[in-house]
Amino acid sequence: MDETLEHHGIKGMKWGVRRTPEQLGHRPSRSERRQIRQENAQRRRNSIAEQYRKDRRQEVKESNAAYKDSVNRAQQKLNKAKENSASDKKIQRLERKVTDAQIRAHVNKVRESEITKSTANYMKKPMKEKVKDPRFWETMAGYKKHEMSSYREADAKGYDSARKKYGDQAVSSLESRDAAKSLAVGAAVLAGYAAVSVASRSS
Repeated sequence: MDETLEHHGIKGMKWGVRRTPEQLGHRPSRSERRQIRQENAQRRRNSIAEQYRKDRRQEVKESNAAYKDSVNRAQQKLNKAKENSASDKKIQRLERKVTDAQIRAHVNKVRESEITKSTANYMKKPMKEKVKDPRFWETMAGYKKHEMSSYREADAKGYDSARKKYGDQAVSSLESRDAAKSLAVGAAVLAGYAAVSVASRSS
């Protein structure tokens, strides 16, 4: 009686190599499918978050440069007026413009820093703490909406910081003049991102 056991494998088989359930035609379980969806969603969110960080760095750089340029232009006008022996009234007006430009530049620098910090911390929060619809956070509009929602608080910190450097009177006067403009711009931007978020959910 022959008691030899032999196995020659199957066509395409490689010894020591195991095929995945997908290769064997096995359907993943419900928990495995849920995990795959979560991993794919997290990869998309990470990609969007990384793109946001890159865009944000560029925006802050351009914003600070624009405010710095406005300070330089105001200073040049003041210097030219002094060289041309302009009237005291005109020089005082130009000096106020230089101070206003410096305050705005300072406020902008603090504001942008605070908004970036706030949004970066928000990215780290669990998805359930953000919004009910996680798909919203797979779009740039999600981060932009939070960025605008933290604008007012960051703006207040900027003015508080400026008061310590330029004095309460100069800063309060400028803040009251800029407040209406800031609210109008912020409302318009928020409305725009709200429209984008609705479009992203429906797609």
